[in-house]
Amino acid sequence: MKWFVSISVLLFICGFAFAEKTLLYREYNEKTRETIKISRYMGDPASGKIKITINWEVENSAKSGMQTSILDARYATLHWEVTDPNEHTDYVGERKGNLLLIKGTHNDKPVDKRMKIDDLPFFSNPTIGLEEFVRTGKKKMDFRTIRPDNLSQYKMKAQNQGIQTITV
Repeated sequence: MKWFVSISVLLFICGFAFAEKTLLYREYNEKTRETIKISRYMGDPASGKIKITINWEVENSAKSGMQTSILDARYATLHWEVTDPNEHTDYVGERKGNLLLIKGTHNDKPVDKRMKIDDLPFFSNPTIGLEEFVRTGKKKMDFRTIRPDNLSQYKMKAQNQGIQTITV
């Protein structure tokens, strides 16, 4: 009986340490004056690959969409899917070695792209990818990303400028 209780407690504790997470929050876009409700689901990182699904919905509007990403342990994107019915967008992207492959529909136009990139980490969504950069406390990081408006890839640099305290 002692072993059963010990194993149960250990599994209970490990379940919380490696559990899947869902975050719900709102963002306000000053440019468009829209409040966006975001639901972010993160799959279990213990599997070696991280799956993050982000659903968004603009309040008082029919605008909504979804992005699902499969990331490696450094939060670099391996595979991603974007669906945005309002923008007539539904495509899949994948990194294969030093190639980015994107296929589907973007802004109501067919897309079938192959783009060469270097060995830098690739973040289809820098907001997600840079989380590991922040957690590790690195001072600088170069990475690749794509612009969501035209699906062109770019080299970018993140630079840690320290911690800022915000009082709410």
